[in-house]
Amino acid sequence: MPWRYCIGILFVLSTATPLVASPVHRIIGSPDEDAECLFFPRQAEIGPDSNIYALDSGDAFIKVFSPSGEFLHKFGGEGEGPGEFQRIDGATIGFTWEGSLFFTEFIGGHRWITIMDLHGQLDRVVSLEVDQLFGVQKAFSLPDGRFLVQLAFSSVPRPVKNYYLYDSPVALALVDSQGRLQEEILRLEHTSGVSYSPDGGDSSLPFAPGLSWTVVGKSGLVWTEGLDPNLNRMDLLTHQSGSIPTPLPEPRKVKDDDIREWVQHRREFMRERNPVWWDRFGRVVEELGHSVNKVIPNIGRIERTPAGHFLIHGSQSDGAPEYGYWLLDENGARLAFQDPEAWNVHFSGSCLMAVSRSSDGEDLLHVISDFGSEAEALIYLSEVLNSEE
Repeated sequence: MPWRYCIGILFVLSTATPLVASPVHRIIGSPDEDAECLFFPRQAEIGPDSNIYALDSGDAFIKVFSPSGEFLHKFGGEGEGPGEFQRIDGATIGFTWEGSLFFTEFIGGHRWITIMDLHGQLDRVVSLEVDQLFGVQKAFSLPDGRFLVQLAFSSVPRPVKNYYLYDSPVALALVDSQGRLQEEILRLEHTSGVSYSPDGGDSSLPFAPGLSWTVVGKSGLVWTEGLDPNLNRMDLLTHQSGSIPTPLPEPRKVKDDDIREWVQHRREFMRERNPVWWDRFGRVVEELGHSVNKVIPNIGRIERTPAGHFLIHGSQSDGAPEYGYWLLDENGARLAFQDPEAWNVHFSGSCLMAVSRSSDGEDLLHVISDFGSEAEALIYLSEVLNSEE
C-alpha cells in the first residue's frame, strides 16, 4: 500500500445505540492513485462556497474538495512568490467576511496576511505595521474589514545560574484593513525555553501555558491560558470583562516524575536525531532538573462552534488530567466530553472535522456531516474512531 493516501469516501454505520441523526462520514484519504493526495492535513475548513479547503503541510498546498469529497483544484505551494508558503509549519488559513481566503505564516517572522480568492488568485497582502520583530500565529477577520491577530514576538533570554531561560511574549491586537496597529487587547509572557547560549539553541520547556481565544458575535472575545477552569471574556468595544464558569478540571501540579520522564524523552529523542546538537545545547535540560512551569495547563485550545457552543481541546501535555474534547454551551455547562483517537477536532460550517492516523501510519482527514446536534457528532466521531482500534 502506498505511503500516501488519496481521496476516498467511506460511509460508516455505527453499531452503537442509534443517534437522532444518521451522520455521513467521509474520509479524505484512500489508496486511489488516480486522485489528488493529502499527505499531512494541518487544517481543514468549510469555505463560503461549501467546499472543503485543506491546508496540506506535506507539500504546502491548499487543496480544495467538493462537499462530496471530489478533488477540485489546489493552490499555494512552497516558494517566495505571491500566494506561496515560505514555511508551512505554523501556517493557518481562514476566510474573510467578504468570502476570500487568507493565510498567515508564523515561523520566520512573517509580518503579513495573504488574501486570495477561492481559486487561488492573489488579491492583496496586508503587511502589519508593528515596531518589533514578530510572527503572525493566528488571525480572524472582523465584519468591518479589520483583523484580530495573535502576534508572537522574539524570545528574550534571561540569565539564570550558568544557563538562560527564554521568555516568549505574545499579544492579541486589532489591526485595520491596511495592517496598521489600532489597539493591543492582551499581552502575555511565559517562559518557554532554556539554553546554555543567549543566542539560541534553546530547548522548549514542558507544560508551558499558551494563549487561546475565540470571537463571539461581533465584539465578544473569550480567551484562556489554560491555568483556570473558568474562561475569560471581554467586550472588544467596551473592554468590559468577566468570566464563564465551567466544569473543566483544575490544572494539575507538575510532579518530579513528570520532569524525569520529560528529560529522559528529550535525551533519547535528541541523541538519536542530532547528537552533536545535544552535546552542545541539549544537555542543559538535565542541569535544569526542575519545571519552570509549576502546573500542567488544562486547556490546549478553545473555539466557538457554528451552533454557538464552545469546543475545548484538553491540554496535549503528557500527564494532563483529561486530554480530550469538551463541548460546552454558551454559559459553560457541559454538553459532551469525548476522547476520540484523533486530533485537530473542530466544527467548521455544518461539518465536524478531525485527523486520525491509519494502521499504516498515514494521516487521514475525516469530514462528518448531516448530524442532529454537535454533541451527537462528537460522540459519533469517538465511537467510530475508537472502535477501529
